[in-house]
Amino acid sequence: MDWNIFLQRVYQGLLQIFYFIPKTEIDNFVGSFIDNITYSVIMIGVWLVVFFLIWLSIFILYKTIRLVV
Repeated sequence: MDWNIFLQRVYQGLLQIFYFIPKTEIDNFVGSFIDNITYSVIMIGVWLVVFFLIWLSIFILYKTIRLVV
């Protein structure tokens, strides 16, 4: 496998992970067509919420364990 093909596949895989909600689903939810910049901003917001919730659950678990032990 060529190095460029490998990097292209890695890039496509990262994009599939980042954009895990298809653009058509958001279009259907909103009821109109949104552009790519708005879609990217929405996905950044979704990922910020996801990471915050993961951090919050780890933080609460850590504080609970520290309280018990």
